[in-house]
Amino acid sequence: MNPLSHYLGSQIPRQTSVVSPSVDLPRRAGTPRLVPALIAAALLALTALALPSGALAAPIRADHFAVTVSPRPVNAGDDFTITTTAKDASNATIKDYSDDIQFSDSAGQLSAAAPGKWINGVSKTTASVKTAAAGDVVTVQTANGTSGQSSAFNVAGSLDHFAVAVSPRPAIAGQDIKITATAKDVNNTTVTGYAGKPDVYDDSQTMSVSDQGSFAGGVSTSTASVPNVLHGDVVYVKDAATGAAGQSAAFNVTGAVDHLSLSVQSSPRTGMFDPAGPVQVTARALDAAGNTVTGYSGPATWSDSAGLLSPSAPSDFVAGVSKTTANASSPVHGDVLTLASGGNSIQRKFNVVGPLDHFDAHVPSSANVGDPFSLTVYARDAAGNLFTSYAGFSDFYYDEESNFVNLAPFDNGVSKSTVTWSVPAHQLLITVTDLMPASINPIDIIGPPATPVRTFERTDHSTSCASIKGTLTLKMQDAAGNTLTGYNADPWEGLDSWFLHDTPVAPGKPAPYVRGVSRTRLSIVNADGRTQDWMLVLDGSSDFMQIC
Repeated sequence: MNPLSHYLGSQIPRQTSVVSPSVDLPRRAGTPRLVPALIAAALLALTALALPSGALAAPIRADHFAVTVSPRPVNAGDDFTITTTAKDASNATIKDYSDDIQFSDSAGQLSAAAPGKWINGVSKTTASVKTAAAGDVVTVQTANGTSGQSSAFNVAGSLDHFAVAVSPRPAIAGQDIKITATAKDVNNTTVTGYAGKPDVYDDSQTMSVSDQGSFAGGVSTSTASVPNVLHGDVVYVKDAATGAAGQSAAFNVTGAVDHLSLSVQSSPRTGMFDPAGPVQVTARALDAAGNTVTGYSGPATWSDSAGLLSPSAPSDFVAGVSKTTANASSPVHGDVLTLASGGNSIQRKFNVVGPLDHFDAHVPSSANVGDPFSLTVYARDAAGNLFTSYAGFSDFYYDEESNFVNLAPFDNGVSKSTVTWSVPAHQLLITVTDLMPASINPIDIIGPPATPVRTFERTDHSTSCASIKGTLTLKMQDAAGNTLTGYNADPWEGLDSWFLHDTPVAPGKPAPYVRGVSRTRLSIVNADGRTQDWMLVLDGSSDFMQIC
């Protein structure tokens, strides 16, 4: 058998046909042609024997496909190319691959032509997607289950809106700014085929567009300027024909320095006995619209009314901002800092918080017996600033006649406790005790009505008892002597006479109580020539009151 027939089959004729004696071979220079033919056959046999077993067998089955899509993104309905490469398990290209393949996409809108011819393991196929899609993925597979997927790509639909960007930010009044508008579909994919000429304008209606760029690849770059300083200007791009529109983020248009801003913040103490300070001072150079003028640099000066701050001068302005950490020799409340730079100045009140010095307690001016009320205690430094770092100790109490109750915990230097008093009291002082002194305002604890306080004041400017005119005042009080401002009643309703007197008193009964007080104008006539006179109000009292 011919040694090559095992690999090449019928492509190599049997050896007997090569050396057939019936063929008269011509001779060249005395050498028969049979010898070169035998040598060539021998070399071909040796080459075939050197190949690995199965090298000339059927093509290897693919393990997977590598799939790419171009261009990216693609417009809906436009042709794009799906490139499919057959790969083995080691990701090497199978150059003699030739199986049939099918196509689909995750959006369900793919239309593909007949698969392209395999050339060296690669097939290129023309396809399109009908509608817009975000993150579409093309899948290539065979009937026997071999498959591959492209990475996600966007399919741009029709124009939906514009993405608008402005630079630089902030802009400078009167100088060029760049406006970049990008045509986008509903999925925010760039519509590369858009070539319209939309309107470009801003919020202030003062922007002039010196060079409105045409759209290329879905992007347009225009040159414009805004003549005046503005805070929070916005650029709009709108296509009147389609109604598509877009706007930039708000941006500032800055100008020359017009005034300064100033903030002063005393850092809260972390320990009870820490010294005062430091103080953080931040000044900004602002234009007429309140924008920070980032191009401003220069020195600054300052002074404070209490003369406590050091260093003697703040930091220079850099990019429109001066930041200084100052120290104070003692706490202060309501100090005034004056800072100046470049012909502008500004003042700001501030506090410098020092160490804990005392407590300041507050209660309402009155509360009812049995009703809860708030006792609020403030931790303060020597200047009266709130000492927010104070957390409190367990030996804080309020007391009255040896009644001790723990205060609520302090939060940011403030303790808020709920107190209930069970007996009436007038101008009660609740004592707050600890290592530091404390002050508190008095409180009236209002009880139930007890008895009124009666007074009579003559209004006729006479001392005669023959005819007496004056005002009777009744104040309803509790057992502690608090006037009951919540008392509104008419104890004499339905009765004609409520006075004990030997002659008639007009009117015959007191006026109703309003906010704890009854005031009645009385008129009395005596014809017996008496020089003194008394009257008893029949409201539970047994004491006569002198009226003349």
